[in-house]
Amino acid sequence: MKVNWRQMKVDWRMILGVSVAMLAVLTGGGVRAHPTPEPAKAAFSASPKEFKNATVPLADYPEGQAMMATAAKNAALVDVNVKFLDKDYKDDVYVREPITGKKARVSCLRFRALSGFRMRIDQPQFRLTPQGLTITQNISRISAQGLKVKWMLGPCAWVAGGTGVSMRDVKFVYKARPILSFDGNGSCRLTWNPDTEKLRVSIGDFNVTGVQNDLDKLVKDAFREALNFTLGGGYGSLMGTELRKVTVDICGGGVQVGNR
Repeated sequence: MKVNWRQMKVDWRMILGVSVAMLAVLTGGGVRAHPTPEPAKAAFSASPKEFKNATVPLADYPEGQAMMATAAKNAALVDVNVKFLDKDYKDDVYVREPITGKKARVSCLRFRALSGFRMRIDQPQFRLTPQGLTITQNISRISAQGLKVKWMLGPCAWVAGGTGVSMRDVKFVYKARPILSFDGNGSCRLTWNPDTEKLRVSIGDFNVTGVQNDLDKLVKDAFREALNFTLGGGYGSLMGTELRKVTVDICGGGVQVGNR
């Protein structure tokens, strides 16, 4: 019996083709592509309008983090006018009289700033949790020259002059607790409670020119208090205003400042 090997090859191809066709039928129509993974959904996906007659921390609101990020970006203080406190910084020297026992001033060491200055602030970083808001603000460099000042150094008489300062790595931490209150229609109102606000300024490198070293500590105290006063009084107001604008865009309403 002669075997037609060419025909045998054709038969095997036919068998293979039939097998593949049968497998496609049994598996529902051939090879299927893997589905494209869907984007991850937010853990908190409730619709803003689902918040009605409720009061929640900003962090618990679905858009809270994005709202805070926008407010922080918009509230970056590009130019700030720093004003000094209306006070004398002093460390006078006293001695006690041997006969009367009373204190007598024998030397004066005082400093007073008469003019302010302007500075720039970098983009802030923040952390928003249900417990509250913490903003870490950095001022990479502050340079102010030609400031009008006066001082007493030894004799108790004012001497007018000028001074300059250079500060680096100036940071402050701002804390607050933003709250959203929703009415029956889902419109919200921001509550910015000043009772929870805290601001602390730290200064890394600080150099003073134009005054003697004996006044160095008083000058630094004056600048530190000026920064605390300016930022403490204005930064919270600015941040609350910017967050209010975002709040109006997202869910309506306005801003309410809590009572002390």
